[in-house]
Amino acid sequence: MESHAGGGARKFIRATSDEGRIIRFRKHARDLQRNIQENCKACGWGRRPRTATMRSRPRRGQLQKTRRRFSVLQFCRAANAGGLTLSAVRVISRGVKYEPLLNIVLFQPEIPHNTGSVGRTCVAAGAKLWLVRPLGFRLDDYYLRRAGLDYWPHLEWEAVDDWAALVANLPSQRFYYFTKTATRSYTTVSYQPGDVAVFGSESQGLPAAILEPNRETALRIPIRPAARSLNLSNSVAIVTFEARRQWEQSGDRALPGEVGD
Repeated sequence: MESHAGGGARKFIRATSDEGRIIRFRKHARDLQRNIQENCKACGWGRRPRTATMRSRPRRGQLQKTRRRFSVLQFCRAANAGGLTLSAVRVISRGVKYEPLLNIVLFQPEIPHNTGSVGRTCVAAGAKLWLVRPLGFRLDDYYLRRAGLDYWPHLEWEAVDDWAALVANLPSQRFYYFTKTATRSYTTVSYQPGDVAVFGSESQGLPAAILEPNRETALRIPIRPAARSLNLSNSVAIVTFEARRQWEQSGDRALPGEVGD
């Protein structure tokens, strides 16, 4: 995902509170200014538009293009009037919608309805969705979007080509593998921010090549023998909100939101 300081700056400046006042931040302004300046040097964003070459009536798309070329100096001046939390600094500098607390992995999912529902759960809980190819549907599938309703544009998600690519993207996180063949319950784990919850496909689950080397971190959701398995999206919701419950009970985690919320 590209990180453009100009886009983040624009979102920051235009963010307003419910009363319509410009939101002022009072912490970590220096760190924010340094972060934004480094990003702008790297990608070339943050230049002021050449107003002399602008037409009196901008043609279609020109106004939006001009707004994206936001002055970093203006952004930094606003930041110096206040500050941001370190989490918000990372969100703005990376251009993400929110700082994910969990990583939800769907290994080769097959049904678009389930993936759309999982995406909606991730938005509600503040998690990032990872999809490991091959998928049983296209990412622009009608049913995928329909199940996710209007939440999909607000979702932090990423699709990778295979399992090795996923592990390379999450090298230092703890992985938990959810399968009905595990012996430990999902409630016996103390979840930490950044943990990775891996779920298999609807028909096959997780392959033995992934499960066998990781039996110690395999978990299950207890169900009655009369039920063969739980729906994939339901399983993700159960695990995700168990982690949320633990954090809210301890009182040291808050639900992440978009910048400006």
